[in-house]
Amino acid sequence: MRKIFYLSITTVFIFAAFAQSGSEQNKLDKLNSYKIRLINEINIKSDSLKLINRLIDEIGGRELIGQAGGGREIKVKAATLGYIKKDTDTYSAVLAEYGKGEELSVLGYKEGKLLVRKGKVTGYTLEQNILKNPDLKIFLDDLARKEEELKRDEEARIAKIEEERKARKELERRKLLISRYGQDIGEKLLKGYYWIGMTDDMAAESLGAPDSKSRSIVPGGSAEQWNYPRNSLYLHFENGVLKKYQNSK
Repeated sequence: MRKIFYLSITTVFIFAAFAQSGSEQNKLDKLNSYKIRLINEINIKSDSLKLINRLIDEIGGRELIGQAGGGREIKVKAATLGYIKKDTDTYSAVLAEYGKGEELSVLGYKEGKLLVRKGKVTGYTLEQNILKNPDLKIFLDDLARKEEELKRDEEARIAKIEEERKARKELERRKLLISRYGQDIGEKLLKGYYWIGMTDDMAAESLGAPDSKSRSIVPGGSAEQWNYPRNSLYLHFENGVLKKYQNSK
C-alpha cells in the first residue's frame, strides 16, 4: 500500500511538472531528467539491498561459528535439574531434560544461555544450572574475546563496503553529469556551484531539492523561487532559467 501511494504521488508530481513545461522539447527534457533521477535512485536502492543481504549471510554464518565455539567443547556437570531448549527464548520448545550431577558438553554461548549437548541432543540451557569450573571460565572468556573481534571486524567490513558504495555512487553521478552537460558544467555541478543562466535541473543536481518553492506568473511565462534557508540562499527562476539569486552569507 505504501509503495502504491509513493508511486501515485511521484506520478502526480511528474505530470504536474510536465503540464507546466512549455514546449515539446522542454517537456521531453523534463521527462528525460526525471527518468535519469529515478534510474539513479533505483540503482542506489538495489545496491543497498544487495549489501543488506550480503551482511545477513555473513553475520549468520559467523554467529553459528561463535555458537559452536570453533569446534571446541568443555565437559561440565549440572548443578541442578534443568532443560535443554531449542532456542534461547524462555518459551522455546524443550528438547531434553538433565538431572543434578549429570555430565553435559558446553559448545558455545548466546544471549545469556549456554549451548550444550547431551547425547545426540544439542540446545540451550541456563548458565546458572551448570557447576562452574576453571576450564569453563577460560572457554567462555575466549568466546567473548572472539565475539568482540568478530564484531570489530564486522564493523570495519561494513564501513569499507559503505565507503566503496559511496565512491561508486559518486563515480556514477560524475559520469552521468559530464555525459549530460559536458566536462566544464558537469564539474561545476559536482562542486555545488550555481550561476546566472543555469537551468532549474542543473540547480537541483548541484544544490539538491530546495526546502520550499514559491511560484508566480511573470510576463512571458512563470517564475519560481527556490529557498535554501539553511544556506541563506534563494534562487529566482523564470521559465526554468536562473535569473538572479540572493545569498546573505
